[in-house]
Amino acid sequence: MTTLVDYSNCEVHVLADDLFDARALLDQLEDDVCAAACALLGVSEEDFEKGLWPFEDLTYDAHDRSFELDDCGVELRLTPEFLDYFWSRGFERVWLNHVDGYETSYLVGGPVGGTRSFRGVS
Repeated sequence: MTTLVDYSNCEVHVLADDLFDARALLDQLEDDVCAAACALLGVSEEDFEKGLWPFEDLTYDAHDRSFELDDCGVELRLTPEFLDYFWSRGFERVWLNHVDGYETSYLVGGPVGGTRSFRGVS
């Protein structure tokens, strides 16, 4: 019969613990970014909790330090206040992927209104 060792009183560094702690931290940071984006876009706390956002999803791309607001309404535009908030936190680009197939890209130091182009409809 195998005897299980009780490690509860020991300091054991476990890879799984690191992974789960990192995932929990990432989830919290993603929630913080989403909440800040919604607040800066004028979404009330009540509507935020209900998931009534002006976009469907928020995703990230580490290669260009960007995040994307997916399936946005065609009228959504970002304010200088919105961009300044995220530029000051290390992001370098924000993408709006509009439901009509267009995208608007805002880049640090780029045009004030962003750059709009057609990406196609999926």
